[in-house]
Amino acid sequence: MRQAQARFEEYGLPFSESCWILAENGVSLLASANGMVTRKQPDYDFLVGLIEQGKIDTLHTWGDFPNGGFSRELASKGYPLLDKRVSFGAWTAHGGLNDLQNLVPLGQGDITESNYYHMDYTQSLGVRFFCRNVDIDVSRPSREVLLDGKYFRRFRGPPKSEAHSITFDWFPRQIKLAEKRSIWHKSPDDVIIYTHFYAQREDKTPLRSRPVEDFAVTDATDKCLRELAERRDRGELEILRISDLLNRLVREEESSENRR
Repeated sequence: MRQAQARFEEYGLPFSESCWILAENGVSLLASANGMVTRKQPDYDFLVGLIEQGKIDTLHTWGDFPNGGFSRELASKGYPLLDKRVSFGAWTAHGGLNDLQNLVPLGQGDITESNYYHMDYTQSLGVRFFCRNVDIDVSRPSREVLLDGKYFRRFRGPPKSEAHSITFDWFPRQIKLAEKRSIWHKSPDDVIIYTHFYAQREDKTPLRSRPVEDFAVTDATDKCLRELAERRDRGELEILRISDLLNRLVREEESSENRR
């Protein structure tokens, strides 16, 4: 994360990352053990600094619980430890079928009577937009990024069956597919593109759930990023962080309704 943030400064491109509140493995704000929840240092101060700068604007669920283990009780213990500087604009899903903190239909995090309900705490953290992991991909195109002013779709690039393979090396192809206009894929005007900073094996296949130790940008991706910056400078496109984009879409919709 540190390396990626520093590298993107070279291109002058805004991008935002996500983080967890709780995670046993990986960078997160809090740690839990033996029923106790505490601030996780030095991660806490580092992440809060990026949150305050808008460089982290997405809550990637409360934590890494692919095999279960999240509960409302855990959220109730963790929430008071987060100071007012911790605020997110968006929420994205994480984990598998056992991670019931996700929202319907993947989980029960937005079902009030569920033991996994957390939306009151989550919305108190400023979260206004939610991705239920119902994404745009090549096989299921959509012209709507923001639905009902609250739920948004991300753009994967490859089909859902290949989602695990999306690393930063995919970025040039993601851009190409996002802009492709054909009878089979009608590109939306606004696209939220995401990628994983996975480590890779020697054969270039990703090691799932293992973060990059030495962040590197391939020549093709470097060229793609520099071309995006040039196109942005020529006024051909806008590049926004996810919260900025979603808030702008809501403002435009509200303005349109007021003019009617």
